[in-house]
Amino acid sequence: MWKISAFWVLPFVFIFVLNSQTGYTQQNNSISLYLEASKFESSGEYLKAADVIEQLLKEEKSAHLYTKLAELLMNASQNDRALSVLHNAEKDFPKDPYFKFLLGRLYEFHKQDKVSALKYYLEAAEFSNDVKYLLSAARSAENNQDFKTAVDMLTKAIDKNPNVSDLYAERGRVYQKSGNVDKSIVDFKKAVEMDSNMPAMLRLADIYLSKNDNASAKDILKKISEQNGDLIIPELKLGDIYRSERDYVKAIELYSQVADKLEGKDKAMILKQMAVLQYDIGDIDNSSRSLKKVTELVPEDTAAGFFAGYLYETQKKYNEAKVIYENMLKYNPKYAQALKRLAAIYVLDGLAEDALKVLAEIDPVEYDIDYYLLMSECYNIKKNHLKSASVLEDALKENPTEVTVLYALALQYDLAGKREKGIDIVKQALKIEPEDPILLNFLGYVYADMGINLDESYKLISKALDKDPKNPAYLDSLGWF
Repeated sequence: MWKISAFWVLPFVFIFVLNSQTGYTQQNNSISLYLEASKFESSGEYLKAADVIEQLLKEEKSAHLYTKLAELLMNASQNDRALSVLHNAEKDFPKDPYFKFLLGRLYEFHKQDKVSALKYYLEAAEFSNDVKYLLSAARSAENNQDFKTAVDMLTKAIDKNPNVSDLYAERGRVYQKSGNVDKSIVDFKKAVEMDSNMPAMLRLADIYLSKNDNASAKDILKKISEQNGDLIIPELKLGDIYRSERDYVKAIELYSQVADKLEGKDKAMILKQMAVLQYDIGDIDNSSRSLKKVTELVPEDTAAGFFAGYLYETQKKYNEAKVIYENMLKYNPKYAQALKRLAAIYVLDGLAEDALKVLAEIDPVEYDIDYYLLMSECYNIKKNHLKSASVLEDALKENPTEVTVLYALALQYDLAGKREKGIDIVKQALKIEPEDPILLNFLGYVYADMGINLDESYKLISKALDKDPKNPAYLDSLGWF
């Protein structure tokens, strides 16, 4: 047996030790670099971290390093560079599903390439039955209108996780979107049976509504409301159903419950729906209150404010109406409709000067019949009948056949002692509206008061009474006759 000379052994030992030390040094260097990259990543310096990881990749083709580099570049919004890294990773690790998944995301959201995105998502799902990959593939297929593939992916996910109700609800949604309503109903019912799945219940209710099966829809929505009292959509849908069935009282009750859970513009929207229904059932008081709340929540909603003021006026609650209009004008000082209604309230109170100040704020482009009639009435209150008539003459320049203006003008001339002119104007108005009882009564009364044309006076007043037998003004005219 031969012996190895110490002369030969020593060089081999030296080489082994040298190699071990080199490997140890390299390992130490890699750890140091990785820690440096982690430090950069923690401070948000993703590109610096990526540069370090890229340096490590040159020494070791590791799936972990590829993943880390791609994620760092994506965090730094270097998506094209990340795409290049992932394609290199795909070559070195062709069956790694996560690389396929990341490629799908980049093609979908960065490149806006839905076809390529679906390809990579499907490959990820092929190499792994992880639900995450199956769901991504299903969603991408749906976006590509490939409903069959989407259903296939979701079916695989269900096979892997048969006790997850959300998966049945999701597949039911895709079936519904593809037009296969019968299969969607089966899936939605399965999800509901498993754990009262909320999205499935809501979609099932929508399907019943589309089939005009209100009873089934109401049953489901009531169950949702009972189980989840804080939810808004079920109660809102229930309210819509009752409204469609003209059960306005029940609809108002539900809308009120929804409104109590909302704030701001969302609450205002529901309150407006309530106000319409309250108005329809003749509950004017609550309708005006609902609209008043709308104006408090959304002061720029001039339509709601104007209607609220109008409803208060119909109830002769002029102070409430006045407050509404004044608040509207704080938001929009030149809103002509609010200015006119506010002036009308001042007119009713006999406050001509206040009304005139308000009317002066109206832009001339907004001058209409109401504006001229209000101006005229202000001067009528001040007993300046000729000035009132002058305003009405201006109105007639643009509205020569407006009977309301002609009647008001005739009245002002009569009050100013110019009865003949007033009679001429009423006759002009009667040519336009020969059956108008107000005009008939006016002319009949004037004739009686002047003691002229008495036969015609009687006929005119009688004709007015035929149209409105209990009108006190017409009865007074007949008594005066």
